[in-house]
Amino acid sequence: MNKFRILVVEDEPLVRDLLRESLTIGGYDVETADDGLEALNKIQKTAFDLIVADINMPKLNGYELIQKLRELNDETPILILSARSETYDKNLGLRLGADDYMTKPFSLEEIMLRINAILRRTGHQRSVIEQFSVGDFEVSQDNFTISYDSQALELSPTEYRLMIFLLQNPRKVITKKECLSHVWGIDFSENFAIVDTYVSYLRKKLKVLGFEGLQTVRGIGLKLDIE
Repeated sequence: MNKFRILVVEDEPLVRDLLRESLTIGGYDVETADDGLEALNKIQKTAFDLIVADINMPKLNGYELIQKLRELNDETPILILSARSETYDKNLGLRLGADDYMTKPFSLEEIMLRINAILRRTGHQRSVIEQFSVGDFEVSQDNFTISYDSQALELSPTEYRLMIFLLQNPRKVITKKECLSHVWGIDFSENFAIVDTYVSYLRKKLKVLGFEGLQTVRGIGLKLDIE
């Protein structure tokens, strides 16, 4: 099944990057926009399943973005994120056509729950298989956890994405270019040092748990050798 596509519209780089990484780990296909005008241009070219939008943005603020979309009969679900916590601001966003409103600061767990709830209410079901097993590996994408032989594998967000990609392609030789594309979203680089670095991190953590099946295929890439 295809991943649901989410557009994050946020002018604060740190918040935007945090949301993009967290939602990507959660199994969504994520695009971002720095302001409301860029978002509007993207929405007119691409269909999204959900929009997560800040209110205070340059060029076109969140309220204006919602209003323009609804005037165009675009009913894409919208979750507002804002530092404004007054009842008036919340009611205005909802009256204009937003589906939910969250105030900053927010927890990543809550925003994931809100997104899932909106997709359920609007007739969508999450397309990601939240739990699966491969050999002795158990994955819970809902909780962002991976275990091997009932032992928890402690991973950084990037290590987690790489491990998920490998577990989705067991026993298959994966090129470093494929890793760059799927894990880092880079399609133009031939510098694979970052892949080598994170493979080294993963291999050390897996070895501690007794797994030594992360193999380097010389001149090509890597393979997760699972019986």
